[in-house]
Amino acid sequence: GIGTYGIVLPEYMRSAGFYSVNPHNYYLQILAETGIVGGICFLVWLFSLLKAVLRKANPYSLSLGCALMASLIHIAFDIDWSVSAIPLLFFTLTGLSLSPIAKHVYAEVEYVPYVQVGRTLLALFGLALVVVPSLNYFSANAYLESIQAQNRNDIDTAQQKIRYAMMLAPWPSGKHFHAQASFYREQQQPAQALLSSLKSIQLDPHNARYYRVPSQILLQDNDPGNDAQAAQLLERRLELNPYRHPEVYGELAEVYWRFLKQPEKAREIYQQGLAAFSEKDLARYEKYTPADRYEVFMLWQGLAALDAHQGDMAHADVIHQQTQAILKAAHRDAYISAGSPTPTAAIESYWQAIEANNPALRQRVVHAEAPFKHPPAGVFDTVPLYRRAERGLDHALLQYQLKTTAAAQAAGAPQFLWFETQLVADTQGWKLIAHRPIEKSTVFFFED
Repeated sequence: GIGTYGIVLPEYMRSAGFYSVNPHNYYLQILAETGIVGGICFLVWLFSLLKAVLRKANPYSLSLGCALMASLIHIAFDIDWSVSAIPLLFFTLTGLSLSPIAKHVYAEVEYVPYVQVGRTLLALFGLALVVVPSLNYFSANAYLESIQAQNRNDIDTAQQKIRYAMMLAPWPSGKHFHAQASFYREQQQPAQALLSSLKSIQLDPHNARYYRVPSQILLQDNDPGNDAQAAQLLERRLELNPYRHPEVYGELAEVYWRFLKQPEKAREIYQQGLAAFSEKDLARYEKYTPADRYEVFMLWQGLAALDAHQGDMAHADVIHQQTQAILKAAHRDAYISAGSPTPTAAIESYWQAIEANNPALRQRVVHAEAPFKHPPAGVFDTVPLYRRAERGLDHALLQYQLKTTAAAQAAGAPQFLWFETQLVADTQGWKLIAHRPIEKSTVFFFED
């Protein structure tokens, strides 16, 4: 259907990568969304429109027709009509090119009743063309305000705004119910959240991101009977999105391992995810979605944790050691012009600065607003062993193990200590913003 290209596209991806949600060719997009019949109808309509413009006895029709042709050529290479002002201008020019130029002043004409009815219907249709887009505009603004309120942790305002958005929307969509489900979850109202999330799937069954919320709710309701249903939702999510993000494999594998007690099925899913997202693929597109490298790393960590759970500690240790290179092979982010190019580079520079007792180097990799205290020199090795890694465009969280020095162990320190470090990035590189010791790391996505 119209407007579904970007939602359905992941189902047809055959390799990992970053793809636009728009093909940058409206003719191909209309053909993909409406089929051969829709594509032919659109071309027939365009041909009839241009034919009528060029035949009109209007001295401006030729120049206006050229302007229309320029727009029609450009939409074969860009997403012009996604900006509402451009199609509005196109149809305004179309109306001007089809309008006759009055050369005389005519006397007022009395219209017969059926013409009056036609004019009334036309007026009502014109009114609808104004009212419906206006309602949609205000609804979209309310939806955006609800998401902004959620980002501020103002859930009550978020709920109020999403209700307003749904009231104004000419036809509430899956995104409204998905947002409402997220708000209900944060308010600890799982029943309402589940109903809203299932409604979003009903309205838009091809949108893979709608399947995670109901699966989370089912896994956390303390009813083992619902775990299989949660797995089915995540499997459908994977079918819809097999090459978009590696984490969909990790979450499904975790459900089979921890909740359904099927570790071999979990191992198979981990391996499928690793096969789908190779190092070669990551290097090709990670500048667009850098989080994928970290999600691949977590697939390996999940596989290592599964090995350890089944008693194969030697293989788990091999995986831990070999997969450190995945994180360290990350590319410099495009917006960074100086400083640490990656989160791991910032962390390792920090520990090198601690060991060398170098405040200047430490200052370059620690955010000015960071509140944590720094450990003394001579306590830790400077090479972290990473176990958990998450990142967004300009923020990251890593959990890792540091070995203590022989002198520290002699003074009673344990052989290893765990740390969790949060980082943020700007044009001057990645910097530590929060840092704390933890008891242990975890590879899991879902709470028990």
